[in-house]
Amino acid sequence: MISNQIDERLFKIPPKKVIKTNQDYKAQYSQEISFKKGDFFYVIDEDDLYYSIINPAEKITGLVPKIFCDALDKSVKRKTQYADYTYNSLNRGKYRAEYNNKHRDEYDSYGNKYTIDSSDVPKEDVFTTKIISCGPVENNRFLITIEVAKPSKNKKLIIKRLYDDFFAMQSILLKLFPKEAGRVERYERIIPFVPPAPNKVMTNYNNKNHMEKYKIELDNYVKGISKMPYRIQNSFPVRRFFLLRSNDTETELSLDRNYSPERYNDGEDFLDLLSDYEETFLPLKIIFDHRPYRLEISDKISFDRLWTKIEDFLDLDIVDVYFKDEEGYEIPLLNDIDLANFIKTRRFHLLLFVE
Repeated sequence: MISNQIDERLFKIPPKKVIKTNQDYKAQYSQEISFKKGDFFYVIDEDDLYYSIINPAEKITGLVPKIFCDALDKSVKRKTQYADYTYNSLNRGKYRAEYNNKHRDEYDSYGNKYTIDSSDVPKEDVFTTKIISCGPVENNRFLITIEVAKPSKNKKLIIKRLYDDFFAMQSILLKLFPKEAGRVERYERIIPFVPPAPNKVMTNYNNKNHMEKYKIELDNYVKGISKMPYRIQNSFPVRRFFLLRSNDTETELSLDRNYSPERYNDGEDFLDLLSDYEETFLPLKIIFDHRPYRLEISDKISFDRLWTKIEDFLDLDIVDVYFKDEEGYEIPLLNDIDLANFIKTRRFHLLLFVE
């Protein structure tokens, strides 16, 4: 948005690194600047979310979100999280779930009791969400309309977000909560998986079946976010995502004739509860020795049963199963919690890697 004129003395300070933007971005907050894909900036400072940059071409300074930039400095190139795997063979594979239960950390880096139990969500702050519609708009962008109910405040919001907003929130969450993202050893991932970019999974937006499946995955994602532990619900990226913008609307729930208090009490309706008991078979793509294979699995399959099914299918003993998260990090699949989250929020785009 608003940027400051550069103090000429900044040009005499060597930049910490040079970055290149990987997509277009329009500034949304104070001190951010807009940019095009392929722009180069000099970094003069940084924190967990932003680079503080100078733009030598336009002679301005400002903030750019780190998730939309690639660092050209060799020392900060992203490394695969589990490239140097520290588990020995005894603690991998089938033994990981047992190891996870016995040896997981009990305290976080601040000395507070660490839990990933969603029961720490205060009842009065619970909000519920559902996807109303989704589809392409001008400039080949994908727009999602979301209904957000906040019973404790008697409010209902109708918000419109681009897919870019979803991915931006998700990328920051994965960095802010590495344990809940599965990026810390021995911790299963509980943060829901955001669906892949629509242009990567749908070649034809007019295909109603494909669009409906994609809408289901988006719906599972936003509902998953609404049921996260309070520290995630109340985090900066989630609060920013749900803040009212100029094209959003806010009304009172009591004025909505279609509103039912029972519907929002626990965040689940009848179809949600029914899906917990119905079994559905889904296609799973696995990559082994750089070759793709396809098999069908139940959405209620256990971690041990999946492991055995893959071994029987490949007719060999395997030592590892992992997925790649939204930013390409290799994360080991740990247990039933991990697997259930993976299947529920990526049910139509299941991809695992096997060693």
